[in-house]
Amino acid sequence: MSDTSDAGDLKIITVDVRFFGAFRKYGEETCVMLPAGYTVGELKKQLRIDFSEPESGLLADSVMAGGNRFLSDDEVLTEDVELALLPPVCGG
Repeated sequence: MSDTSDAGDLKIITVDVRFFGAFRKYGEETCVMLPAGYTVGELKKQLRIDFSEPESGLLADSVMAGGNRFLSDDEVLTEDVELALLPPVCGG
């Protein structure tokens, strides 16, 4: 993972996202540089744009996990982090 950098007063963080399940079609992982203070929901929105996925697509129903827990969409990202993007799972 890269070091956190500052561009003037704007702190830039590195978010490494690992893909699982149906998201593997995009590779095993990606690295996204974001301003500190972005939320998990804003990260998911950026990934949706990068993947050219519809707003109601798989990302809308997926969750991010990090630090051995699921993250809510309103959780704020303040430092470099490694996350997992997990698609919804069905079972029976």
